[in-house]
Amino acid sequence: MKKFVLSTFVALFAISATFAQTVETATELYNAGATELNAGNMAAALENFEKALAEAEIIGMDAEEVATNCKNVIPTIYLHLGKEYGVAKELDKAVETLKTAIEKANEFGDEATAAEAETLIPQLYVQDGNEKLNAKDFAGAVAAYEKAIAMDANNAMAWLRLGMASSRTANDEQTVNAFTKAAELGQKANADKQLSSFYLSKANKARQSKNFAQAMEFASQANAVQENATAYKIYAISAVSAKKYAEAVEGLEKYLAMSPNANDANQMKYYAATAYEALGQKDKACGYYKAILTDPQFAEYAKHKVEVDLKCN
Repeated sequence: MKKFVLSTFVALFAISATFAQTVETATELYNAGATELNAGNMAAALENFEKALAEAEIIGMDAEEVATNCKNVIPTIYLHLGKEYGVAKELDKAVETLKTAIEKANEFGDEATAAEAETLIPQLYVQDGNEKLNAKDFAGAVAAYEKAIAMDANNAMAWLRLGMASSRTANDEQTVNAFTKAAELGQKANADKQLSSFYLSKANKARQSKNFAQAMEFASQANAVQENATAYKIYAISAVSAKKYAEAVEGLEKYLAMSPNANDANQMKYYAATAYEALGQKDKACGYYKAILTDPQFAEYAKHKVEVDLKCN
């Protein structure tokens, strides 16, 4: 019986010695991590802190302080490493590391670090999208902006840039939706300018292909978003070509009011004169013909209209 008690005492003593040694090991690992951290060796510091935490969690209450200190620093190191990968343009590693920072921060109750990492990931995707957009990799840019939006649906810049990229991939529905969302989220001035230009480009292409009805429709959409003198010009010229003279004079009047000193102002006055003449509005036609009497390109024709055909006063 005594032999059994002695054996038990020896076993307990061995366990206690091992336990004390484990606490010391956890502390040493933590101190090694702190040393590496102060030296700026983030990866080495992280490795030591994670080992120290693993040891401390096995020990329990006696190593609680070590565990707490490790939990306070581990998420911030992941955050720092994620930023470093981002600066180095290692996007996948940056995102993976920042996601780990979020996971650890949430696990350890570090709300500030989690929030910062959550903000950084979509910013990295936007940055990646911008680089692809500048390199004319429009499909790649669209994919990057979509990833940013998937993580932050209220990222106005991501929506704006998505519209810019998708407008070059012939995805009209996505383009309009992206610019509309960007406007709703605080980028209205930039989004409206981009969307108006998008419609203007489509209007010009339709006019060049002699699809005048479509050109007028796109020009109207451009002006509905943001008034644009060029859109009124495309609308008016397309209307003249389609013999829709009432619409033509409406667009011409708007264009000339917005750009009275444009290089092609006299040409637009010529169109206005012929459109008003076609509508039977002699006074308006005469006014515009008289306005181009001194222009070498139109003088002879305008003089004939004023003096012979219309007999303007």
